Amino acid sequence: MSYAGQCHCGALQLQYQTGILPASWTLRACQCSFCQIHAMLSTSDPAGSLAFQAVQGSALQRYRFGSQSADFLFAASAACISARSVLVRLGGSGS
Repeated sequence: MSYAGQCHCGALQLQYQTGILPASWTLRACQCSFCQIHAMLSTSDPAGSLAFQAVQGSALQRYRFGSQSADFLFAASAACISARSVLVRLGGSGS
């Protein structure tokens, strides 16, 4: 199944493909202050895919945590978070 979405102003569009039905999605709430302030929820599907298209790239801004572990994209005019990308490091070295 394919699900399309976009931010309020349309600057960023997304396409989420998953074989999991919405009723079975596991929604998670991050406990960091940024996500709590913005009431963000997330879901994932390791077998699925997520693609973004910047329709108005100049309207997008990026916010990155001090730990450099996550990037957030948001449209400045709508002031809403549109996307989060988390870097996952595999292996025991932590680098």
